[in-house]
Amino acid sequence: MAEWKQVDGSFLLPDQLSGKTACWAEKIVFIDDKPVSFEGIPEGVEGFWVLPLRSAIAYDIEKLEVPKTVQHARGLQEVSEYLRDHLIDKA
Repeated sequence: MAEWKQVDGSFLLPDQLSGKTACWAEKIVFIDDKPVSFEGIPEGVEGFWVLPLRSAIAYDIEKLEVPKTVQHARGLQEVSEYLRDHLIDKA
């Protein structure tokens, strides 16, 4: 994602995500379940580390390092609620 970032702070999405039409974004939301995926996450990307609702894997969130811009969420429903309440423009 760092290579998608433009000088003005916007993001130019690669063809495999946007098709053949150029597509720019002011903000990107990146959701993943592995802490290592957030290494090098650029400024302007809202990250969500989704922890399983129930899992045999016990994460000690305080000991695993993810960038400060990455939020922890228990399941996709929690991410969806956050996006609805904070990031999606209310027209």
